[in-house]
Amino acid sequence: MSETNDLQRMRELIDKLNEASRRYYDQNESDISDDEWDAMYAELRGLEKKTGERMADSPTRRVGGAVMEGFEQHRHIARLWSMDKAQSEEEILAWAQRCEKQTNDAGGLPKNSYCVEYKLDGLTVNLTYDGGKLVQAATRGNGEIGEAILPQAMTIRTIPLTIPFTGRMEVQGEGIMRLSELKKYNETAAEPLKNARNAAAGALRNLDPQVTASRHLDAFFYQIGYIEGRSFETQQDMLAFMKENGLNISPFVRPAQTIEEALAVTNKQVVDALGGLPAYKLHCSVLAEESIKSAIKDYYDRRGIEYDHSKFPEDCGSCESCRMV
Repeated sequence: MSETNDLQRMRELIDKLNEASRRYYDQNESDISDDEWDAMYAELRGLEKKTGERMADSPTRRVGGAVMEGFEQHRHIARLWSMDKAQSEEEILAWAQRCEKQTNDAGGLPKNSYCVEYKLDGLTVNLTYDGGKLVQAATRGNGEIGEAILPQAMTIRTIPLTIPFTGRMEVQGEGIMRLSELKKYNETAAEPLKNARNAAAGALRNLDPQVTASRHLDAFFYQIGYIEGRSFETQQDMLAFMKENGLNISPFVRPAQTIEEALAVTNKQVVDALGGLPAYKLHCSVLAEESIKSAIKDYYDRRGIEYDHSKFPEDCGSCESCRMV
């Protein structure tokens, strides 16, 4: 086989393997068997050894390499900000009021709107793409300087090694370990891991990328801190752009124009967001709906804000279990 044919075959194998991985990790389905995947992977490695070439998006790059002596520092292009925590619905409402005041005081700005997404618990990962290729990955660090963890991040199969966008950009997200993967890992581990968050953080900050690879991490992204030649009107526009470029985003995204839209949350929406509930647990979703409304009602009452009392029933009346407290 000529070198040209070898390279063409390598391209074909890479495309098939990457598509199979995407379907498996993103959609939990596969159109090829494990044996077929292993055979194609072995063929690809053989061709890479024969030609001395390894393409930028080859899945063989995801295998952990040699143990690193230490982490190098990496300065982020744009500062990474941290998020404050809210312990109650009332704190969220107070935060929304502060945001609205700052917007009004500034003048000339559009009205605030909101986007609700899942908050995943793992370790912050900041990716740098340039020329359509993943060129760096780093931890948050102090927000300006983090630790370079490119070999570790490359073991995460849901992080694309190449993307359609060819400009330079930084994408912020969260490296996580799914609970199902934690359970499988602990079934055979000599030293079981205590929780998924520490497992993800420890894997990404481990000097041995093979340890990172062994934990089968996942990653989701929510923010573009820097990008050349592009701007976004809304968070939804930014999320759509990330998704178009093969980056995982939150499976639950809900835009909201005002805080009052929280009143539109219904029992059915809560159940749907949770992926369905058995009948005997439906009262949990009713409690979730009622707790949101109760917090908003209390917020309005304390501040003397007028509201439609018909939207705040004293008792949902939907489930006997709600009153068994």
